[in-house]
Amino acid sequence: MQYAFYVVQWTALSALGSLLFVGSAVAATQAFSNPTLGLTVVASEVDLPAGEWAVAAIAPANALDQAFLVRRGTADAATAGRRVQVSETDKRIESGRWQIQRLFFPCRDYAVSHGGTGPSSFGDVDQKKFGNLASNLARSPWPEDASKTVTGPFYFLVPGVPISTSTPPRPPAAGPKTPLVLELRPYVDDGKHWVLFADGSTERRAVDPTLMSQYGLTLSFVHPKPAGVGNAAAGTSVRHDVLALLRNPGAPMAVLTLTESTTGQRMEFRWNLTPAQAGSPELLGQWASARAREWVPLVEHGEPAVLRAWMTRLQDLYGAGRSSAHDVRTAREAGRTTDVFDMLGGRAAVRETLQLELLRSTSAASPETATIALSTLKGVEVKSLPFDQMLAGREGGRLGLANLVPVDRLLVYFAKPSALFPFLDHGADFLSRAGSLVTASAIDDDLKSRYLRRLGLGENLGRKFLESGEVVELALVTPDLFFIDGTDVTLLMRLRTPDKIFPRLKDLGLVDLKATGITEKALPSGRSVYWARQGDLLCVSTSRTELDGILDLGARQGAGSLGRTAELRYMLTQLPLKKESRALIYLSDPFIRRMVGPAVKIGQLRRMRARAEMEMITAGALLYTLDGNRDKPDLEKLSRLGYVPRSVAGRGYRLRDDLSAVSPLWGSPADLTPIDVAAIDKVTASEAKAYQAYVDEYTNYWRQYFDPIVVRFDDAPGGTLEVSTFILPLIDSQLYTQLRTFIGSREAGALLRVPVVTPDPVLLLSANLTEESWIKLSGSWSQVFSQYTGISPAVFDRLGPGFHIAIQDADPIIALGNADVLGSFGGSVFTAGTPRDSITFPLLLSVLTRPCKIFIELQDPRTTLDLLRNTSRGRSGSERGMTVEFRQIEGRDAWIYVLNVPGLAKIRFGIEVKSGFLVLSNIPWSQPLTVKTVERRELNGAAAQLAPGAVKQGLPGLFATQNEQNQLAAVKGMAALYPLLLTVSATPEEAATRYAAIFGSRPLHPGPGTWLWKNGKLASSTYGTATQWKEPLYTPDLGDFGLFEGVTNLSVNMQFEAGGLRAVARWLWKRP
Repeated sequence: MQYAFYVVQWTALSALGSLLFVGSAVAATQAFSNPTLGLTVVASEVDLPAGEWAVAAIAPANALDQAFLVRRGTADAATAGRRVQVSETDKRIESGRWQIQRLFFPCRDYAVSHGGTGPSSFGDVDQKKFGNLASNLARSPWPEDASKTVTGPFYFLVPGVPISTSTPPRPPAAGPKTPLVLELRPYVDDGKHWVLFADGSTERRAVDPTLMSQYGLTLSFVHPKPAGVGNAAAGTSVRHDVLALLRNPGAPMAVLTLTESTTGQRMEFRWNLTPAQAGSPELLGQWASARAREWVPLVEHGEPAVLRAWMTRLQDLYGAGRSSAHDVRTAREAGRTTDVFDMLGGRAAVRETLQLELLRSTSAASPETATIALSTLKGVEVKSLPFDQMLAGREGGRLGLANLVPVDRLLVYFAKPSALFPFLDHGADFLSRAGSLVTASAIDDDLKSRYLRRLGLGENLGRKFLESGEVVELALVTPDLFFIDGTDVTLLMRLRTPDKIFPRLKDLGLVDLKATGITEKALPSGRSVYWARQGDLLCVSTSRTELDGILDLGARQGAGSLGRTAELRYMLTQLPLKKESRALIYLSDPFIRRMVGPAVKIGQLRRMRARAEMEMITAGALLYTLDGNRDKPDLEKLSRLGYVPRSVAGRGYRLRDDLSAVSPLWGSPADLTPIDVAAIDKVTASEAKAYQAYVDEYTNYWRQYFDPIVVRFDDAPGGTLEVSTFILPLIDSQLYTQLRTFIGSREAGALLRVPVVTPDPVLLLSANLTEESWIKLSGSWSQVFSQYTGISPAVFDRLGPGFHIAIQDADPIIALGNADVLGSFGGSVFTAGTPRDSITFPLLLSVLTRPCKIFIELQDPRTTLDLLRNTSRGRSGSERGMTVEFRQIEGRDAWIYVLNVPGLAKIRFGIEVKSGFLVLSNIPWSQPLTVKTVERRELNGAAAQLAPGAVKQGLPGLFATQNEQNQLAAVKGMAALYPLLLTVSATPEEAATRYAAIFGSRPLHPGPGTWLWKNGKLASSTYGTATQWKEPLYTPDLGDFGLFEGVTNLSVNMQFEAGGLRAVARWLWKRP
């Protein structure tokens, strides 16, 4: 009685509101219960106006849960206009032609060996040749049937039909054709179906009732009679399935509020839940598939661990069909691109050297035993460079703290310890944004705080300690580069007054340091941190093993250390520390060998597999909660019910109260154990195979030697920060092999002379081109610039080696590369094809889409001027329908070159000689540039300079580019937060905090705005939802944004030398 009164009251109130339509079910309610999962699904059908409808509310709230509408028909049919609907339907009908046409070939093949008579059934055809035929015939040819229970037959073979077997086939004879195959499930019920004839032709004909009756055939249809097709505007309704979980078995009725996403239209659907007919088990799968469709946009763009795991359980747990999102896989750097600063700055070379990607390995069908000794696996067999010979008797560079570092460890040295935190707070922020430019993610991995916690240090205390001046120099030592996943770190600090500092450590609450040996201190997390002193050296480490090795080197006065190697001493002669140096990072040959060796690669593979399995356990617990269970699940129950695969649950994991999983070996996803803790001595066959495939691929990059890498961070003049990189030798990479073919090396001896122009161009790209490149350019340009203008071909002998492109501020219609200005010479555009193509194509695109000037260095400016002055003025030529004109501007040593495609386009270029350069302009009458001076670059290969402050007209375009990145980052954040909001978190802030506690990183909202959670929908206040994207409006008062926020100038300079690469990147940071 109380329930009925509530329904009447709620319905009466709703009728007074904004509900515009009232509807009811058009089919009886069906119900299916799964006693194992404790789930009951109810389903019915409802006709709704055309549109994108969804369930917005359910009343009473405890009657149903997780209700979904599934529109019948194609995805766009219900919302398209009449003409579009008709066109789309015609296309779908036409696609049935090739479906039936493919059946002719197996039938004709049978007739060839049977006297020209066709088979009696499809089972008679050659199964070896046409083995997939039987399985294909058993499935509906229409994608719309994928989620339905539809049984065949879908085609009928007329038995024993004579088939022409002549070669080549004779043209169809005049007169009636003999049907061979009939379509039994047409796309629409319009009285026609496809017919395949014995001559191989196909037609869509009216159904022959006599033939159908003769063989006892009936038709079924994907869609009913098309009377309503295209009449959405006239009010024709569209049939929807409605499915939900039944929460209150005694509820006689529920009222669903439905909303249309485009118009905001609302309607009320009254659903009589009783009496309910017994439904089939497929109802549970159909409901699960409908629920999963809500996740698909997030999975496609975000690749979230929880949603991805939920997708994998659909079939086994609910009997759902294989969802399209089930095939979404994490792309291994699929979106990774390379821009001009990435290449010239050397970061691309570092990335390719380290090859940090996970091994390509799939789990074995059954558990494997590790029986293969690790020592039997061959790593990358590449020689080391002869650094002793390269030193040629010289002492080389020295770095004192390096005498305490093992040769196969990463060394990060801080010459100015007090600058460590300011650099991490500000200067490194730009490097971090640059590193994530193409990843479109907004995740806070909290590395600084995480490792300070692991070392038992507080940030405030650490800052004061380093800024006190007591730490003279500092080094960070790690065994690998897996900072995000987890690694061991050791700090080495040289103290100014050690006898004063050591006793104070206890007073500060850090450690009661022993006079000798190692002091272990337990941390609240359950881990330990290890302290030691040695002379004026203070050491703190997350690993006793790492600290033992360092102290042993100190006891042996550095014998066998990195600092004593000829390699480091030689590399320090190439990139020595300066008084302006803040820090130096060194990746040695042995360190890189270790990173690509089997122990580290397979160790990381095992750890990442464990992480994925722990994520699957957490996902299973969340899915159990989403299905309406209120008790705290345990791992045994999740495994028994099917929420977690039994193969995963049986590996010793533990499920904590906060639903995070813990491995006895690897810890939790938020706090993974370093690789070295789990020493490897034996591997499985699949691991060995995966590593061998990695070695085979990796070896293709190295022909002779490994690449030791040194990176130095300096304070540069004018308040800029500078990063210098030296890699020797450079890998045999396609990326740099192409670049090397057209950019000169240090050994070529040419200086890189760069014009300084005003007003500042947005991007200035400079290069010393090789003689080979000039020959190719001369060959490709000589025809259009000489043959049809009268300019002497000898002018090309006066060009080079310097070649410079100044791109000016603009708002182009077409944005090239990765990120507008930065991407104009980025991605595949910059490196695709032959060296000639690599030069010509990006130049052409930039010339056609932006105002730009090309400055070509002249070996003899006066002779070049004479050659231009002596050109036969007014001459015009034509080539392939194009005309070329060349004329001098009155009173000036300047010319206009016109390329004319009659009736289509006319492009004008300006040509003149300025300050020793031949200047080509694609806007010869406007935006003049003045060459103020010519500067010599330190490195002679190539340089690029970006002036974000010079961008004015192009700011809206750059803003759009940044927001496209932010949009994708927002969707990735939604994908991470959404499962928690559905299950255990009330607000996005709480979900982000819980996500960080479980998985170790916190999803951030990119750019301005906040997350919004309302009525089961997650959105960004700025960028919309995963299916309805929004872009904020650009206004001039927005200030800095995106990659170059806080950066006023960025430049890179590089050169090839001695088979290696040297690069310098410099940026000016606006201090807060």
